[in-house]
Amino acid sequence: MSIYHVTKVPLERSSRVLSQIDLAYSESKVIFLDDFFAKMKFILKIKGETIIFHQQASLLAMILTIIFNIIKNNQNNIVYDMHDLVIFDYAGIYMRLRACLIFILEKTAMLFNIKVITVSHGLAKVIKKRYNKDALVVYNFPKNYVLGSVGEKNSKSDFINPCYFGIIDEKRIPLKLFEEISKKSLKKIDVYGYINSISKFSFSNLDFLNYKGKFSPENMGFLKEYNLLLFVTDKSLNLNYKYCMPNKVFQAVNNGLDLLVSDFFEEIVSTFNEAIEPDFFASEINGLKYLNCVKISEKLDNIFLISQRNFLSIIGDLK
Repeated sequence: MSIYHVTKVPLERSSRVLSQIDLAYSESKVIFLDDFFAKMKFILKIKGETIIFHQQASLLAMILTIIFNIIKNNQNNIVYDMHDLVIFDYAGIYMRLRACLIFILEKTAMLFNIKVITVSHGLAKVIKKRYNKDALVVYNFPKNYVLGSVGEKNSKSDFINPCYFGIIDEKRIPLKLFEEISKKSLKKIDVYGYINSISKFSFSNLDFLNYKGKFSPENMGFLKEYNLLLFVTDKSLNLNYKYCMPNKVFQAVNNGLDLLVSDFFEEIVSTFNEAIEPDFFASEINGLKYLNCVKISEKLDNIFLISQRNFLSIIGDLK
């Protein structure tokens, strides 16, 4: 049996696909939807395999595959990986119409015999309520995660050396909050990642930030230079943020970084509630929680095993 991952995100930027390839025992192959019609011709010829469609961008491809799966009796195991929920509070008619179309496609897909995985327990509950469909949680662990492998954390000495990595935009880097944290740590905050294509974010005249460039999820060695990951916000965001459990949490902890997290990020704070240090760095800044990576790591092996079992059961790869 082979596992096919269908995605519109290049593999070098898709840490979630890389993580799932690592979880499976069977051979995994990636289908990059750069040429939709050519790749669909290939997908529709697949028989008796597991095909995982990632994110909303692959929805149309999944619907077509479902139809052909029925007509041609291809007997494929079709899985939808819901990274995000459809959100309807966009500004502008185009974005709202787009959200409605995605919702209709998802609602239609859920009527068929497909399986669903998602990134957190909070999103799984919303999916159940919205679509009456059970979704198993598969967390975004780093590729090649080894049980019991989380080492000692980077020095929590007399200084804090914070960083941020991931998608860059105004929501993920709230400037006033980052500036306040920079002043408390007496350091510029190093930032790695890709600027969101629809964002107007710029590093110009921001003397408290230091942009270090792009990174690859397969090469996270740069994190060893830091001891704190920032994952903060100064406003209420949509449910995708509230219930997120991004791979950067596991990547940071796996490399010995503590976390500074806004309590808005309910999934992270509730999952690792035992790791909160109430009287440490930036605790006086309203809404921030300092999470000790050693205490987080005590839960990681169990979370990983549950996540792996969920994934293997979905793809029919349990041994």
